[in-house]
Amino acid sequence: MALTITDQILLGAVPGSQASRARLNDLLLANQSDKIDWEKLFQRAGHHQITPLLRYGLAGIGSSAHIPAWFRDKLDEDGRLWAARHLANAGETIKLVDRLQSAGIRALPLKGAALMVAGYYPEAGLRTATDIDLLVAPSRIEDARILLTDLGYQSLPGRRDVRPRQRLENEQNHLWPLRSPGGSIIELHHRAFHLAAHERDLDFQTISADAVIHKLDSGHTIELPSPHDLALHLIHHTLIDLQSTHLALRTMADLQTILLRHPESRDVLLQRADDFGVTTIVETALDLTGLLANGSTLELIDAEKHAIYGLMLGVMLDSESDVLAETARLFEYFDLSRHPLRKIGNLGALIFTTGAHLDQLYGKPKFGLRLLQYLHRPLDLIRRFHWRIFRPSSLLRVCKLRNIVRRS
Repeated sequence: MALTITDQILLGAVPGSQASRARLNDLLLANQSDKIDWEKLFQRAGHHQITPLLRYGLAGIGSSAHIPAWFRDKLDEDGRLWAARHLANAGETIKLVDRLQSAGIRALPLKGAALMVAGYYPEAGLRTATDIDLLVAPSRIEDARILLTDLGYQSLPGRRDVRPRQRLENEQNHLWPLRSPGGSIIELHHRAFHLAAHERDLDFQTISADAVIHKLDSGHTIELPSPHDLALHLIHHTLIDLQSTHLALRTMADLQTILLRHPESRDVLLQRADDFGVTTIVETALDLTGLLANGSTLELIDAEKHAIYGLMLGVMLDSESDVLAETARLFEYFDLSRHPLRKIGNLGALIFTTGAHLDQLYGKPKFGLRLLQYLHRPLDLIRRFHWRIFRPSSLLRVCKLRNIVRRS
């Protein structure tokens, strides 16, 4: 993979550092406006959910005259939208944690919710998020769900009663999402993540033991995950589990903001990574974060030629990350070296699903002909199957990433 001008601009937008802005400035001066596919750049930035970071980075360079006015307008519009979401989600998070605390239920914001509430970014909206993740002790998670339901939160539409048996262990970290009366999406987690490769959980007990108290502008306090647990969760979410690789560039920005505020957390994070057996992935993510923040364009191009760095950059910049996610799920479904009976059950549930699931898919069978629905189900799966997941490049990339995690 050779870094394109679009790739380099996206990488320059991520840290928002002096070096990255210098790279952006040089790129715009060397490649005049008519040589840059601005529409593609905007689409790619949107796919990776870093349009606010791109806007922030471009605003601080000296060659802004080379940026088309319509492009700046679209970035501004997108920035206002994410800022509004940021303020709404941060406010909702604080309110929820307070309500749960009043009911004797300890809750810790995760990922974007924690970053927003703690004010890691200099402006509202720079950290995008489409939902709010709250970590609750497994023994109290049902109490938390009932409390939210009583407050007017409603389950999102979907097949929540039948999907779990078809899902893998590492896909079941939280309850079915709830929507607040104001439209915010809430996920109540009983653990931060399940590390499939090593059968380990980053659980409530581990995170709550290292939690920190953050003082809000209002004078109130809120409990948050430690910087190192927050960082590990973010890395797992996008670079280990591989279900959200399109957000990996955003994770690089998250790591940069965490390390800038808490540089001492790097050593603790590496110790935590060693404990979980993911040292190589975490070290690579930290190295690339430093490179994006402080490196030159030539250093980035050289890094792309490095075996592991190039692999990780390819994952971060992939514009078809859904293919990679489905390929990773395929590997996990057919990895029968761990819990083979459960994995076979997962596969069987995809085809020989429950009657309730069939009713939701196809409606009640006429004249009691359930057999026809069972015959239709595998044909329907084949018709909707993403055959691109068998693309050799995707298979090879997932193999390499899984091997890196396993040998850490």
